[in-house]
Amino acid sequence: MKPSKEISIIIPNLNSPTIDRTIDSLKRQGHGLEDAEVIVVGVDESGLVKEDSTVHFVSTGAPVIPSAARNIGIAHSRGRYLFFIDADCIAAPDWLEKLSPYLYREECAVSGAVIFGEGNYWTLSDNLSMFHEYLPHSPRGPRRYLPTINLGVHRSVIADVGGFDETLPTAEDMDITARMYLQGYELYFEPQAIVYHLPQRTTPSGVWHHFMVSGRNSIRVRERYQDVFETPFPLMSPWLLLILSPLVSIFMVVKILLYEGNSKQYWHTTPVLFLTKLAWCLSAVQGLWEQSGGRREREHRV
Repeated sequence: MKPSKEISIIIPNLNSPTIDRTIDSLKRQGHGLEDAEVIVVGVDESGLVKEDSTVHFVSTGAPVIPSAARNIGIAHSRGRYLFFIDADCIAAPDWLEKLSPYLYREECAVSGAVIFGEGNYWTLSDNLSMFHEYLPHSPRGPRRYLPTINLGVHRSVIADVGGFDETLPTAEDMDITARMYLQGYELYFEPQAIVYHLPQRTTPSGVWHHFMVSGRNSIRVRERYQDVFETPFPLMSPWLLLILSPLVSIFMVVKILLYEGNSKQYWHTTPVLFLTKLAWCLSAVQGLWEQSGGRREREHRV
């Protein structure tokens, strides 16, 4: 392993009740973090973030979206290698050990797997719907985009493509890693680098709202980088997507449960998976209408 003083771990935080557990999991990394830095950015009204020689808290005073918090963390960091994890995640003891070798070999980005418990039905369904492409049984190898819930990237890559897009409340990870891909950087998925995700979305309304926000923003990113995501034409037409949204949702549920490794064990989440994908489609329709309206307004000004 390279000396840990070259590592900065950045965590956006908005009063997460598990941020202390996130930090503890980082301090328990197998090779040690004596000379590394953990930078928590945001709001911590419960006082769960305890600063020491390793942990630094950058208060934003008021809530900021994750993309802004990550940019602030990057600005305050010193490491050559930047790692990102969310404040509702617990890193496996060998998380850094599994991610780091990719960055030491070449300038690239690498993401790991997301695991989750089955205690709360709504949380399980939310996790499966959002991270079905990044489970431990998903194949290792190149990807076109990666999630920041579990990500390592060489600092020079961030400097080259620019920081996170602060106009995106969500899907900012799709945006920045798509830019990396277009710039010719390699993006990898390493399933053995694991984080355990503990989101607070435990109710039907919380899960529905999550995907209603997600669709509107991710469709913006898909429209920007159509060559990267290869999104089918019906998904880029608001009227077609509106009409076909039930069929699109069914297709995605079948894809998740039957064609993505061991996900068929989660068959009991079928109704909620369908609703999450339907929420995503309806939100994406709204996003496409908003974007087309904005384009018409700009054209009218010209």
